[in-house]
Amino acid sequence: MVTFLRSLAAAALALACLAAPASRASGTLEVTFLSVGQGDAAFAVTPSGRTLLVDAGPPEASARVERFLRARLRGPIDVVVATHPHADHIGGLPAALAIAGARHFYDPVLEHPSPLLERVYRIVSARTRAGEMTAHRVRAGETAPLDLGDGARLTFLAPSEPLIEGSRSDVNANSIVFRLDYGEVSFLFEGDAEPATEARLLRRERGRLRAQVLKVAHHGSRYGSKAALLRAVRPEIAVVSCGLDNEYGHPHAAALRRLERAGARVFRTDLDGDVVVRTDGRSLRVSTGRR
Repeated sequence: MVTFLRSLAAAALALACLAAPASRASGTLEVTFLSVGQGDAAFAVTPSGRTLLVDAGPPEASARVERFLRARLRGPIDVVVATHPHADHIGGLPAALAIAGARHFYDPVLEHPSPLLERVYRIVSARTRAGEMTAHRVRAGETAPLDLGDGARLTFLAPSEPLIEGSRSDVNANSIVFRLDYGEVSFLFEGDAEPATEARLLRRERGRLRAQVLKVAHHGSRYGSKAALLRAVRPEIAVVSCGLDNEYGHPHAAALRRLERAGARVFRTDLDGDVVVRTDGRSLRVSTGRR
């Protein structure tokens, strides 16, 4: 199945554009970082009404993700990004894709055999064969930016060739890292990036790392969002997606100190619930489920 998806992705070299959505432009980009326990999930609605799902939390969050999407979708998800194939990021994808499907599916296509990943790929394969979805293997420098309309745009910064090997976790280290830009405002999604990922980003993509909003790497692990990266990003808002009293001790005190020193205002899904960031392309507004 992995080989099948690699062949599907070979065509993703030209600038991808989505068909016009049914809803009219609102002038606001809204990104919701969902509280899904110890995992990651985010949902964005662009000014022109296009939808983006980034990961879908662990399997136990499937019902929560499904309820959230059913309340907001009027058709297929326009873009799904699976940053990497760990269960705490793709566990809710089968439920999410079963609701209404997706027009575009992006993932890094990494060697990480699991029944859950095979289940996701079976769904993607079936919908691709039916002509309902286009699957893309992400490689920075090969996968073209995605135009979401009205100035909203996705740009993929990682992984890149050659894939990182010999890290603490090569699956994490080869997470998709991307920017979501609208007007003068940028969101940087780090997946579960490792120190090796961040070092490569600083070497190859330093000029494109500046972002007002940072989805903090790896649930606030002590190993991610290092000081050098934060100096390049200079985030105003940092969002940590993690579960309350999780067994990993996320977010780590060292990571929180680095974010504080970088001048970022930190929001945590374990304490704040859903974190919603809205922008008109110039300013930012944040609201949460708990404060």
